[in-house]
Amino acid sequence: MATLRTLSVSKQLTTTWCKRKYAFVCSTYKTGTSRGAENGNEIRKPQSDTRPNVSRKPYKIPQLYPTSSPIEWTEDEREKGLGDLEELDQDALKKILAQFTSNSEVWKLCVEHDIAYGMYRVTHRSFSAMCLNEKLSPDLHLLLLDLIDGSGDVVSLFPHFLKFSLELYPHLGCMDELKSIADLTSPAKWYPDARKKTRNIIIHTGPTNSGKTHQAMNKFLEAESAIYCCPLRLLAIEICNRSNDQGIPCDLRTGELITFANESNKPGSHMVCTVEMAIVEDHYNVAVIDEVQLIRDIDRGWAWTRAFLGLNADEIHLCGEESAIPLIKNLAKLTGDNVEVKEYERLTSLKILDEAVERWENILPGDCIICFSKESIFKVSTILNKLGIQTAIIYGHLPPATKIAMANKFNDPLDPCKVLVATDAVGMGVNLNIRRIVFHQLHKKVSIKNGQTAFRAISASMAKHIAGRAGRFKTIYPDGEVTTFLKSDIPLLHNTVGAKVPPIQSAGLKPTTEQMEMFSYQLPNATLEELLNTFEEMAKHDEKNFFMCELHQMKVLAGMIDDIGLPMRDRFHYSTAPIDIENELQCEVFVECAKKHYNEEPISLTWLTNLLGWPLKMPKTPSALRDLESIFGCLDNYLWFSKYYPDIYQGDKRVLAIQKELEIWIEDGLVLCLLRKLNNAEKIQLETHPLERRELTDKSDKLKHEKLEIEETELPLSTDENSTNQSQSISGMITFLKKGGISEKRLKKLSKKLDIDVTYSVPASQIGKHPRKEKVNIKNSIKNLGKILKDKKK
Repeated sequence: MATLRTLSVSKQLTTTWCKRKYAFVCSTYKTGTSRGAENGNEIRKPQSDTRPNVSRKPYKIPQLYPTSSPIEWTEDEREKGLGDLEELDQDALKKILAQFTSNSEVWKLCVEHDIAYGMYRVTHRSFSAMCLNEKLSPDLHLLLLDLIDGSGDVVSLFPHFLKFSLELYPHLGCMDELKSIADLTSPAKWYPDARKKTRNIIIHTGPTNSGKTHQAMNKFLEAESAIYCCPLRLLAIEICNRSNDQGIPCDLRTGELITFANESNKPGSHMVCTVEMAIVEDHYNVAVIDEVQLIRDIDRGWAWTRAFLGLNADEIHLCGEESAIPLIKNLAKLTGDNVEVKEYERLTSLKILDEAVERWENILPGDCIICFSKESIFKVSTILNKLGIQTAIIYGHLPPATKIAMANKFNDPLDPCKVLVATDAVGMGVNLNIRRIVFHQLHKKVSIKNGQTAFRAISASMAKHIAGRAGRFKTIYPDGEVTTFLKSDIPLLHNTVGAKVPPIQSAGLKPTTEQMEMFSYQLPNATLEELLNTFEEMAKHDEKNFFMCELHQMKVLAGMIDDIGLPMRDRFHYSTAPIDIENELQCEVFVECAKKHYNEEPISLTWLTNLLGWPLKMPKTPSALRDLESIFGCLDNYLWFSKYYPDIYQGDKRVLAIQKELEIWIEDGLVLCLLRKLNNAEKIQLETHPLERRELTDKSDKLKHEKLEIEETELPLSTDENSTNQSQSISGMITFLKKGGISEKRLKKLSKKLDIDVTYSVPASQIGKHPRKEKVNIKNSIKNLGKILKDKKK
């Protein structure tokens, strides 16, 4: 087998080096219609619907022309035989090789032996270079002499060409088996337990804040056994906590964390999981798959496809966009399931504004500024902090607990932080009390293929999803608004949010561990990266309903560990790990862990912390904060591997304890990074008011706190006895709330509770009128409101 190392010959072909001189060969090749096939000369073997018989022997080289078939020569015989032969005329030989290239009979034979056009071009160049520059075997040398003299047919070269091709492309010898393994035309048949029953599929579709998820959640809680599949770990944790708070014991299963509701650590009747971790072998009465439109995602779509096709549940509730309905109905025909569609309307209004914010002084309480990079988030937050506007921050690489802490800070009606700066990560996750969404920009970097990215306008689906987060039913901001920071983006915002999301055409697929193991059996000397390349090009699927997901990350990770020597199954598991391939530290730890695994050495927490440079320091700069987030990600990856290899990764409980400490450091470091460019006066202006919060230990109190309804929230007590100041502060607080867009109903409830007469009036345009310009003392207002409530209770 050839010794392989990656080279670059053309933008569409990944080439490798063979032991033959001049043999640059293609390991990623197109298996589509060849030139001969386009001319109606395609001769292909029938596809097999059964599992591949891995014991079958590969093709033998056909003896098409017995008089000129390849002969095995020893080195001495070869040298002796060539010594008596005349040299080949190079110009005449070039003409013979050109005739061989254009011969139609040769094309037919290439198609029959699965040598596709792209592969043939590369192989022929190598074969021609060999004939022109190497000492040939006597039989091939004699054959070429005959062809130059005009006797014989150039087709007689094909056995030699085929032998050369088989040496460069070993998989040509077992194409039937490989084709059968890569046959993905009937993925519904992969799940026999689910196919034994007729499932009831209920699609809950509607915009954000329409109550569709609430309806599915009720079915989950009412069922005797149920599973809830979420797109994000943060959302899974929230759903799990909500279930446990309502008295329904619920297990949690994510890539990094597995917890059980009962004390015996045995699986219960209800489980919430990230969609990749869904267990399709168990039976459930009810299954919920959230954000089903992500079935079209180029990277993760396969997980939603697997969950939909494979979940063994009597009733499956799908929550998502209307665009997923046609595809789900098509897939249900393949599975034989019944489909019911329930459509919902938004519970509160959402207004797309015609005015942009334009100036940071125009940011208001309840605003959420959407950025599409971490750098933009820190830049915007620093600007707002300098203006005396406290901000909470949420972006993808933050630990879950830090995201929740930031969300609670923003949601808390008693906290002076009333502005959120976040990435599109807020589109799915914890509930947020957002009054207005402000798009800092409407373009973001998106993945295209093979790791390539492009800067493009966000899709209508993403824009609607993010915009819909403004306004939340039964909160201080029930009605939502959407705008942009730049005036020039307003027309694009209207066009994007107002556009109809096109129907989803197909669902994602990805090779399984078993398929890659069978590929490896047929090609034992190939690396996992080469196997993935070959599988991706050979895979055959129902293009009407399915597509192959992007395997770029898997290929990159496989390339890092292919030379370590792990078994194929382990290499495949490692290549599916959620490693950030652009993070140098995570990649380094990933490789070192694979090496220790290969040597069957336990990967202890002590070894890991030494590798990570323990002990750590509090991050005071964005770069130090990124380093700490990278370390947290390495610990997350450790937990992910511990679920597959508990005997190797043995410190999962201690890693969880360390992560809790890191979460505090990251949260505090985040504040330090935001304050580092402020002077002392600006820092004092941003100091959090020293209110003492009662501990929320009771479950019912936690639930009330999550709902964040003003009439159910206890204000803190105060010792301020100046009634005149109290009255002025109350007036100022009410003014502040009205500027933030509090509804008339909420204001009336608040005035009744405080026993004061407050007249509600719709505030004028808020552009250019920030509440801080009114110099409202929020701290004293809150304290004085608490004092009044205390006196009323007495």
